[in-house]
Amino acid sequence: MLGEARANPRCGEELSAEGERLLDEARTASFTGFHRSVRRWVLRIDRFGTARAAEEAHQGRHVEVSFDGLKTRIRAAGGSLEGAEIADVLNRFAQEEFDRDWAEAKAVHGDAVHAGLLARTAGQRRWDAWCRITRLAAAAQGAPSAGEATVNLVMDQTTFEETGAALGLFPDPDPGATPVAEGLRRCETIDGVLVDPIAALRAALVGQVRRVVMDAAGVPIEVGRRRRLFTGIVREIAKLGSPVCVHPGCDRPVSECEIDHLLEWAASGTTGARNAAPACGLHNRAKHRYGYEVQRDGGGVWHTFRPDGTEIASAPPPRSSPHAWMIEVDHRYQGRSA
Repeated sequence: MLGEARANPRCGEELSAEGERLLDEARTASFTGFHRSVRRWVLRIDRFGTARAAEEAHQGRHVEVSFDGLKTRIRAAGGSLEGAEIADVLNRFAQEEFDRDWAEAKAVHGDAVHAGLLARTAGQRRWDAWCRITRLAAAAQGAPSAGEATVNLVMDQTTFEETGAALGLFPDPDPGATPVAEGLRRCETIDGVLVDPIAALRAALVGQVRRVVMDAAGVPIEVGRRRRLFTGIVREIAKLGSPVCVHPGCDRPVSECEIDHLLEWAASGTTGARNAAPACGLHNRAKHRYGYEVQRDGGGVWHTFRPDGTEIASAPPPRSSPHAWMIEVDHRYQGRSA
């Protein structure tokens, strides 16, 4: 990834200035996280090259359905923004399929129900959801109760202003203003799907982007303690804090995460974005079961501490496991506790 960025004639010469920061990040970040960080930097520096690549993806969009004996294969490609919208629709239909399987299994097994007792696998439910989407579209009737698809774009103010200035829409940014820190520069969906800043700016100008106010550390505004559960817009705002689960080394996308209180509700923790952290189900349960503590520092960086106060360093997941994110719960400490 670094070689590709260095070879880019439009931003390669500027890479050396970021070398020390990227090397420090490479020592602690997961492979996926580091790859995303480099892509963010290229996307910001090579603004028009990125726009050209996004346009090529749009012009090359296609969907192919082929058949091999009794098997159907679907291949598709297109722009990241449209793809994020498609994924959102598919995920919501798949969630309805899961809810149906869970209700049926619970009726049979009661409180002993678990995912292994469900009638279909996750892949099977997503295929069935895809089929249902096409049938509903063909019949022009019915729709998920959640309403139309929603794609949240996260774009920091500095990137927004620089992109607008480059297009001649805004005046040049104030040279005396403090820019958003490099590590907080983002133009992507809440799951970390990178989006061309020019396309994001166009969407913002026509009112297609949900606006969220963040402080200097990239933390969305506080919502308060009126409710215990993170639901509705409160939940959506809390998801903007990270594109993936905040546990070190976990790359579970935020759309599949739960929203947890940093300071527990029972200890007077508020149900607001400043006290929220997206965590996958496994790491959320581990936090409560084994006494882990999650904090976010003034620079917007997440830290996870063991019950003995030592910090769990970020590390890339092992390559051997297809579900490597599931084993980042620090089993060494669990073993000692047992």
